[in-house]
Amino acid sequence: MELISLVKSKKESQAINLIENGVDTSCVDQDDKTALQHASTAGLVNVIISILEESVLTLDSSGKDGKTAVHLAVINKNIEVLVALVTYGANINILDK
Repeated sequence: MELISLVKSKKESQAINLIENGVDTSCVDQDDKTALQHASTAGLVNVIISILEESVLTLDSSGKDGKTAVHLAVINKNIEVLVALVTYGANINILDK
């Protein structure tokens, strides 16, 4: 949860440091959202890349609202985030709930 808190607070360098030191990037918050989804919402491309360089396990996961990191990038009109996600293999065909 510390990683999610840092991402939500947009503390990019601290979040990347945690990721590089092996923090579990698959943890979720009370809404079942991962740090990747929060980074997508916040537009933190470097955090997204750091997470995906460690593991792509959460790439297509969705929170309780059914939205993946791709959905959140589109909603927030963040092309740079969307390009990073697709580059790492995000599925652009998943429908939200």
